[in-house]
Amino acid sequence: MFVSAGGSASAIAVSAIGDLTMAGGTLSGVSVSGGTLFQFAGNTTDVTLGSGGRQTVLGGIASGTVVSSGGFQFAGQFFNGPAGGTAVNTLVHSGGTLALGVFGLTSGAVIENGAFLFELAGVTSNVSLSGTQFVGGGLPGVPQPIPAPTAMASGTTVSSGGAEFVNSNGSAIATNVLSGGEIIFNGGVVSGLSVASGGVIDLATFAFSSSAKLSFVENAQNTGGVLTISGGTGGLSITLLGQYIAAGFQEKSDGAAGTAISYAPSVTSHIALAGGHQ
Repeated sequence: MFVSAGGSASAIAVSAIGDLTMAGGTLSGVSVSGGTLFQFAGNTTDVTLGSGGRQTVLGGIASGTVVSSGGFQFAGQFFNGPAGGTAVNTLVHSGGTLALGVFGLTSGAVIENGAFLFELAGVTSNVSLSGTQFVGGGLPGVPQPIPAPTAMASGTTVSSGGAEFVNSNGSAIATNVLSGGEIIFNGGVVSGLSVASGGVIDLATFAFSSSAKLSFVENAQNTGGVLTISGGTGGLSITLLGQYIAAGFQEKSDGAAGTAISYAPSVTSHIALAGGHQ
């Protein structure tokens, strides 16, 4: 089936090996299971991707897509094809995948526990994450372009069970790690980070050492501070937003080669901040 500019369709089912191609117009209420929806332009709403179902957004806007287990949504440039593609308010259930390529954009995505967001490039904003997000990097088994494209995640909220990996070609801005959530520094850049009690910072590239020491110094405005880990393989500083107690930070091995820092202030700790305390 082909939908061109000015055209519209609704309540369509695309089954195994079937294809639906959009060069404009609007689609709503589409169910894709085993087939592919190619979107070069136009707008889609309320698309459901079942097992084996794929939506490739190479242009236009896809809003409210639901990706079930075995489903796959891609937004952005694919190889040297058309550039662009925006996914808004995508819901990815356990076993589903959302991936972004060059010039791809997604906002308001919900990535449930057991689901994946592969941000190969492009920009994400306001993602709610209890699954796994890779900021930068590549798809498993797929060669990474050289040089690798950049990826930027802004405003991700990592809740219990969630993990955000910030790889060498990625940056994470204004990430909020809640209790049971984890952010993994894997060579990328992180700024505007806040960590709630029960949250974890994994320094994957900082080898764990029993001699490592943690310190936290609050800024003059009491709006954040600098967390520093030193000893062993050197030192690393992380700027945090929010109010923290120095004694609440603890380090241990992350179970691989790196260092995990958890934040869990004692219930008996003073409300007073950690300005200057070591």
